[in-house]
Amino acid sequence: MNSALVNMMTGLAAVLGQADPMAPWEGVQKAFRNALPRAEGELSPYQMGFRFVIGLLAVVLFFYFVARFAQRERVGVRRQAPGRFFSSVLSEIGIGWLDRFLLRRIARHSSLPQPSVILFSTDLLRKYSEAWIESLAFPPIRGLVRSRIDEIEVQAFAELPGVRSAQG
Repeated sequence: MNSALVNMMTGLAAVLGQADPMAPWEGVQKAFRNALPRAEGELSPYQMGFRFVIGLLAVVLFFYFVARFAQRERVGVRRQAPGRFFSSVLSEIGIGWLDRFLLRRIARHSSLPQPSVILFSTDLLRKYSEAWIESLAFPPIRGLVRSRIDEIEVQAFAELPGVRSAQG
């Protein structure tokens, strides 16, 4: 036990006996201040950061163009997948994302093999939307949904003759 105490005291005396207590930490301080001399051919931190940002931008652009190319390839797949076709038709009509969500819920509730059928006529849209509206558990929301369906009907069937408008 005495030898362990003597070794500890010797080490403590050696640390306290140094002329400059900060001497061991100067290299660490210089490294944090970026004041260490760079080796030949070594880049500055600014050059390394610039190259990193440019590389990251190149990777993001690469994945963007790959996604765009894959999206063009999937145009034919939309015709084979009823849900995707329905979504693409709603987008082409110009229906907003919230109304598209509403129409997807109606189409899901109708259990049709091809959900785009509800867009064939105003009668079909009314029939399936009323069935879904009646299944809603919260009655005050039914009036809001009916008004949204009226607006969607006007927007989706605006070019067809005999479609009533929301104004009267």
